[in-house]
Amino acid sequence: MKVSICIPHFNQHEYLERAVESALRQACDGIELEIVVCDNASPNCCQEALARCEGMDDRVRVIRNTYNIGMVANWNKTVRESTGDIICLLSADDELLPGAVEKVCHEFEADPEVVLVYGGSKVVVGSETQKRLGRRFPGPVERNYERQIFRPPSFLEVNISKPQIQLCSAFFKRAAYEIVGGFKGEAGTQADWLFWGELGAIGTVVRLDATLGLYRVHDRSQSFESALSFKWILYHYCAEDYLLRLLRNVEPQGADSSSFLNARAREASLSSIKNCLQSPRRRFALRQMLLVYSLWPSTRMFIFGCAVALLSFMPSRIVACLRWLARSIKGMKRKRAEIKT
Repeated sequence: MKVSICIPHFNQHEYLERAVESALRQACDGIELEIVVCDNASPNCCQEALARCEGMDDRVRVIRNTYNIGMVANWNKTVRESTGDIICLLSADDELLPGAVEKVCHEFEADPEVVLVYGGSKVVVGSETQKRLGRRFPGPVERNYERQIFRPPSFLEVNISKPQIQLCSAFFKRAAYEIVGGFKGEAGTQADWLFWGELGAIGTVVRLDATLGLYRVHDRSQSFESALSFKWILYHYCAEDYLLRLLRNVEPQGADSSSFLNARAREASLSSIKNCLQSPRRRFALRQMLLVYSLWPSTRMFIFGCAVALLSFMPSRIVACLRWLARSIKGMKRKRAEIKT
């Protein structure tokens, strides 16, 4: 079995060498390893780092684009330039943890139907490691303490609720990549989320209860920059719309199509708003509200959207008081209902 660590790069020279070194540390018996770095026409300040990476090991290959072809197109080019059976698309500012390749290869060898194996990742902000991303899901899956197994189409259904799969902690089969047609450029920064859903529709997905990578957050990452712009709404809408159309093929027998799809989509989008407000990431909550309104412009959603917009501009203490008041009212209603029964 051959594993390709594909590293698309643009203007991340201060992190690139650490990413390549983390890939080279993935020693595993019986596994052939290659590292492909595809530079997307970075500035001259990055050329020294690229040259050093090229000289680290014979397994490292550096490809240089003559002009910038865009983020998602560079992802696809990096994968196409590789030759491995199993692929990890590692961002140039992220890292793999030791033993990651060995853990995922065991899953691919054990079941030929597996198309995607992913685990958790730790968030790195500056020099500090923060919380771990990647959560378990309830539902029709085979689960033990070490893994969850999603048979088609169960992962497609849970993926709509955004399971926090980072590129640095996900490995997929080249054959499956070819079947779904790679990453979709029209989804922008949500292309990976859409890609995981497409893989879950054609094969088995395994979630390992292990941390496989380090996900770095900083103000120069491409996903961070796009999230600060309103293009994020369009990207998110395209990806969510595509996934909802995929869900039409797996809806339960006898279920009403519109209610089934709307319930899935509302659950995903409204939970995103709730999480953003609790973070508190109000700007993201406001944009997600606009996305929800564009999908379901009903009176109820309009009122809910106005409430979210109002909360996004209120001081945090007032928002906290309103949350406390809402919880108190809900608790009183619950007690009255219990007394009546």
